[in-house]
Amino acid sequence: MKTTLIYNPSAGSGRAAEDMDVTIGMLRRRGWDVQVRETRRSGDAADLAREASIAGYQMVLVAGGDGTISSAIQGLVGSQTALGVLPAGTGNVLARQLGMPVPSPLHPTVLRKAVELILDGEPHQVDLGLLSSTDDELHKRYFLCWAGIGVDAAITQEVELLPQLKRRLGLGAFVLSALHVLRRYAGTRVDLIVDGEHVPPHRMVLAVASNMDLYGGFFHISPDAQMDDGVLDFSCFHGDRLLDTIYHGLVILLRRHTRNPRVSIYQAREVEVHTAHPLPVHADAEPFGTTPIRIRVVPRALHLVIPPTAPQRILSQPLEHRNHSPTIADRWSPGSRTGARGCEKVSLPHRIGPTYVTSHLHRLPDHKPHQRDVPSRRPAPGCLGRG
Repeated sequence: MKTTLIYNPSAGSGRAAEDMDVTIGMLRRRGWDVQVRETRRSGDAADLAREASIAGYQMVLVAGGDGTISSAIQGLVGSQTALGVLPAGTGNVLARQLGMPVPSPLHPTVLRKAVELILDGEPHQVDLGLLSSTDDELHKRYFLCWAGIGVDAAITQEVELLPQLKRRLGLGAFVLSALHVLRRYAGTRVDLIVDGEHVPPHRMVLAVASNMDLYGGFFHISPDAQMDDGVLDFSCFHGDRLLDTIYHGLVILLRRHTRNPRVSIYQAREVEVHTAHPLPVHADAEPFGTTPIRIRVVPRALHLVIPPTAPQRILSQPLEHRNHSPTIADRWSPGSRTGARGCEKVSLPHRIGPTYVTSHLHRLPDHKPHQRDVPSRRPAPGCLGRG
């Protein structure tokens, strides 16, 4: 199999380099044609992944963190080249969601085990989110996991300003930045347009558009989210003060937010966010800018290798490897340059079609689900704040 391995030597603690030769050897012994490309600056992974896709490589493996993976996705959108994840970063949230081992102080590198899971995995078409500025449609970024607006994006921006601290402390850098940001952060009035429907305005400290359940490593923020269902799960947390932010953090940690009247939850294809004062925004923990923004789903836009450790609940379509189908190495013909067998070519839409939404606030009268029906949620009044 013709494969490009994109490696970020600055990701995580940098210890992944110790296993890189072993990792490459494992793949080559399986008959894989592996080209190793190293990133040197931000954005390199996108360019390298795009080059691999244009050259007909069947797979791009990314050894790095969520930021490196997010960058590579920008070069793989709509292509037939599959993405495989080799966790070597700080948070490794996508790898955690897929049930893969992640680096820790006792086990600083897990690449060998990750390669074994990739070899036993299966390519599956998943959705992406597309984040764009309403003021400049050319300013856009795709995301696989989530886009955040508000306090989490403020924390992300601060961490990115201190890369050495992030490398030395790992997730501890986010904790220190959170303590600093929370002292001066305040929410603001927000106006949402969800699938063309205006939502009554309220005050907000945080909003997250999710394509999967896990958030920030250990928060289960969107338990109904599935990576291939054609919608994004959008959660809006009401309030504007420090106590509101702490309250929502505890409620999320206890997994009580999905029934909380101070949280509005939608499943939608497109959301516009307009705020009285600009709030910071991130996509897959990469700073993006500030509101106003538009978020929409791009269905089946990426071929992602799903390892056998991934929980079935993150997908709406069953995986063939659950039924003991051939491993990923058997799903490509030796000389093929067209990508995964059985996976259709993706056409990226310029405009998303008819949409739907459910929430604590309202439900569209002509609800027509895209791929799966949306679980009904107990109606509760939104927590409308000051004007």
